[in-house]
Amino acid sequence: MSRDFSTVVDDFTSDRPKTRAPGIHFDIKRFLNLRLLSVVVIAAVLSLPLAIAGWFAAPDVFTASAVLHFSSVDVNFLDQTNNNATVSYEKFVGTELAKLKHNIVLDRVLEMPEILKLPSIANQVDKLAYLMGTLSTSKSRDNELVTVYCTMKSRDEALLVLQKVMEVYETQTLTRISSADTYQIRILNEQKEARGIELDQQRTRIEELEGVLGSMDGGSTENSKEAEQYREEFLAAQERVRKTENAVSDVEELQQKIDAIKARHAADKSAPIYEFDIETSVVQDPRVSSSQAQLSAMESQVALLAQSHKPSHPALQAANRELESVATNVIKKEQLARTDALKTVEGQYVLQLEAAERALSDEKAGLESAQKRYDDYVESQAANRETASKERARIQQLKELSDTNRNFIAQLESRIRQIQLDERAPAKVSIASQPYASPIKDRKTKFLLAILGVMVAIGLGVAYGVARELLDRQIRTRQDIGRISDLPTIAAIPHLSEDRFLHDADSALLMAQHPNSTIADEFRRILARILFPEDNAAEIGSLLVVSASTEEGKTMVATNLAIALEQANRRVLLIDLSSQKPDIERKFGIEPGPGLSELLKGEYEREDLVRRTAFENLGVVGPGLDADALAGRLASREMMDFMEWADEHFDHIVVDTPPLLFMSDAKLLAPAMDGVLFVVGAGASSLGMVSRCLNDLEQLRANIIGIVINGMRGMRGGYMRKNQNLFYAYTEKAQEEVVTGSVPDINVLDEDVPDSVESEVVLLPYDDEK
Repeated sequence: MSRDFSTVVDDFTSDRPKTRAPGIHFDIKRFLNLRLLSVVVIAAVLSLPLAIAGWFAAPDVFTASAVLHFSSVDVNFLDQTNNNATVSYEKFVGTELAKLKHNIVLDRVLEMPEILKLPSIANQVDKLAYLMGTLSTSKSRDNELVTVYCTMKSRDEALLVLQKVMEVYETQTLTRISSADTYQIRILNEQKEARGIELDQQRTRIEELEGVLGSMDGGSTENSKEAEQYREEFLAAQERVRKTENAVSDVEELQQKIDAIKARHAADKSAPIYEFDIETSVVQDPRVSSSQAQLSAMESQVALLAQSHKPSHPALQAANRELESVATNVIKKEQLARTDALKTVEGQYVLQLEAAERALSDEKAGLESAQKRYDDYVESQAANRETASKERARIQQLKELSDTNRNFIAQLESRIRQIQLDERAPAKVSIASQPYASPIKDRKTKFLLAILGVMVAIGLGVAYGVARELLDRQIRTRQDIGRISDLPTIAAIPHLSEDRFLHDADSALLMAQHPNSTIADEFRRILARILFPEDNAAEIGSLLVVSASTEEGKTMVATNLAIALEQANRRVLLIDLSSQKPDIERKFGIEPGPGLSELLKGEYEREDLVRRTAFENLGVVGPGLDADALAGRLASREMMDFMEWADEHFDHIVVDTPPLLFMSDAKLLAPAMDGVLFVVGAGASSLGMVSRCLNDLEQLRANIIGIVINGMRGMRGGYMRKNQNLFYAYTEKAQEEVVTGSVPDINVLDEDVPDSVESEVVLLPYDDEK
């Protein structure tokens, strides 16, 4: 064994095959093999009703025909616009046929009362278009004859219409004009002259309007200077208004500050006010200065008395009282001076505010005047621009009319040249066969619509097959596996129904019962991959057999692979992990009994759980009788110990697991196994399911040795049935001649057998040394 079950080593390199997400893919070979039958069936089912519908949808019509003869004349037809050019015979014929089906002829036909009275034409809204649709031509390549057809519901109407068309064509086209001074040319020249006069008038008018427009645009520079002057005046007025508004705002802020000072002064009149130099004004006030001088003199007198008299002396006390009176008078004078100074400041700023507001009013009036002058100028300029725009539109209209007249004159000149040179055409036209209408209905349209119905049916069948192929996500071939993974497909096991000898065979024991079948040969292919891996690596000892979903044949592959290894004289242990749906024990005729779940709970020894089968070197271990106990312990140390013990006592371990998408049992063991074999049921798994499972295994670093496609069906164009016939022919044996006597009988043990007898069924592993 190349791996230790107790430790998973990340020994895989980055160049291993990668799994890709399935994308939109279309394989033409797969499409033909899988969808051709459904396409053919749908086309066959729909072809008949659609063909019948097309047949009856087409109306019954009659076709009248006439033959024109364009006899070739060997003459060059020179065009005045290009002296080296000649009009070929083919071009001339094509032009004449175009005239035949154009309104040049058909307008004259529709002017005839007998044509307008026809029911099929009288009921048409667009009579000209209807008449064009009834006419067709057919030109032969090997002769000079051209057949003209008219197809309508009535034979008489078709014949009459074709007769009138040929008459008008003969009158207008077959009667050639020999003189250049014809009535038609004269009319064209008159039209050309009238258009020329009109063109000259238009040119003169254009020149006059352009001159007027130029004079309007000529003063653009001067007008631009005037506009700039108005704009500058307006902006200057705006700036003066802004500055005046700022001045008013500043004075208003100072007034608010004075109001705050007044409120503060009213609350405490003795408090000094240092704003606006009010205290300076108070100090300089004569009333305050004289009171201050009196106070200073009184303070000096009191000081002298205090030096010579005691405090209780009447003269000193009288002097102190007078000093207090003088001090009180000083405070009153200061308060009065402070109030007067505050009023003076307030009056000054009131006058400033009035002056600023008057100035603001004047500036706003000036701004309005400048605004009005500027707006009047803009309106006048807008009026001028509107007038100029109308003149330009008029000039453009006149230019377009003049261009139209020039083009029309050029057409008239071309038409005149055509008429003048018409007599020198490279062919002469004559009516070879008068109009004739067959009494038999023309059913060509019915056949065409019927064929169209068949083609639509085929298209629907192909569309259905393509849609089914693009939407089909099921894996059916080896190529489908290649779309999502680079892993090798090591075997493609056919479905039992594909082998004519294995219809009733037991799929789980095919290697024993039918060892010479093609299916058994596919299992030997897997066996070769196990015994001889890539890159000369050691043979795979432990193998995990997995699948994405149920009903994919995973258990069948595991049992037959175990039998194939046993037939190769290898000691094999087959382990069934499907606790929810155990099946392997019954496949070998053994009733389910204790297994891994009991082992992991410690209820049995490892040697006692290996069940003996009818094959000498093949033992089986089932999931046990307690499914819940097994589900949570597959990654336990006890499980790893059991796998290591099995690795030592058996040559190969094959483990059958539940589906990967339903349970995670396989993911717990995949990294610890030597190899993983992925089984895909043909038509059972989708690309997304398999891609998801392979991606999960790759993320776990599992060693996926390859993919086995099970239940392959023979497809159209495939080689499976041919290879089966070649295989049986080579072995020169029919299935009924295969020797089955060597297969041991498999008997189901009776539940009433004593334990002593049942214990003899247990396969005890043995060591190489014994």
